[in-house]
Amino acid sequence: MKVWLPKLSRSLPWLLAVLGSTLVLCLVARQGWSNVFGLLGVAGWALLWIVPLHFLPLSLDAASWRLLVAPRDPQARAGLGCLLWVTTVRQAVAQLLPLSSVGGEVVGIRLAWRQVLGGAVATSSVVMQLLVSLVNQYLFAALGILLMLWLSTDAHLGRLLLLGIVLGLPFPLGIWFVLHRGRVFERGQIILHRVLGAQMRALPTLAGARVDEELQGYGRRPLRVVAATVVEFAGLLTGAIEDWLVLRLLGHAVSPAVALALEAAVQATRHLFFMVPASLGVQEGCLLVFGSMFGLSADMSIALSLAKRLREILLGVPALLSWQWVELRSIQRPKAGEALERTS
Repeated sequence: MKVWLPKLSRSLPWLLAVLGSTLVLCLVARQGWSNVFGLLGVAGWALLWIVPLHFLPLSLDAASWRLLVAPRDPQARAGLGCLLWVTTVRQAVAQLLPLSSVGGEVVGIRLAWRQVLGGAVATSSVVMQLLVSLVNQYLFAALGILLMLWLSTDAHLGRLLLLGIVLGLPFPLGIWFVLHRGRVFERGQIILHRVLGAQMRALPTLAGARVDEELQGYGRRPLRVVAATVVEFAGLLTGAIEDWLVLRLLGHAVSPAVALALEAAVQATRHLFFMVPASLGVQEGCLLVFGSMFGLSADMSIALSLAKRLREILLGVPALLSWQWVELRSIQRPKAGEALERTS
């Protein structure tokens, strides 16, 4: 049991990625390769506009993070440009690598820690932004469901989803209470000491109590947390522009309300199935179900999903390469320092 469980945890993301990729290929084949790629051909090179357009929600996401970092970073080393780069890398890791979406946050903490922030500030700010994102996902999903109830004739599904949102709302509130009062990281560090014992010396120095103090500091700045929530929610709203533009280029113009409802459905589904790498197959299935509620044909929904994935690749691959370049430089820098010491 102890042997194959770690192996299963390592291979599960790859297995889900293969299954998801197979499902995507099957869905495209079912609708007809010529039909789907014919629609993308209609849009042509204009589809590339969604790549720079995506910097709008990314910038608002980074601005939200900056609001959380600012009072904990008196020297203002964490500029918006640097946080925008880290945000782009975080999203690329979550969308393109065979990891769950949590992997992007781990990379974000590492980059923020090494580039501009101290460890406790980086960790607490990313954890706090995760909580803000969770609250915004609930609000955005609720907005999308309300739009579905207003725009669609099939209101039964929308009512069930709205009930699920209401019943699940205490979840982020409970997380906030635990993080603010429970001293989670300090207790986690104590547990690690008890479990690992002397092996803790081989791990980086932990500062669980310091992270807890940073998290509790946000409770004394509620207006800043609210402002960060509002800014990030605005980023979620602007993400719907991509759906609106792509569908218009594909020859099926929709209203901004429909684009918002579709984007909310996609975001909620991707977060619900966060364990599936890049939400392969999940995003396509979501657009097939909810797109039909607004009169989108199956091949149109698949084409919309592929256009969004094209943007993920064109924006994410350079971000991943820049991340690896930074990591390589950080490895070479100590080696260069050691060589200099030998010659002196």
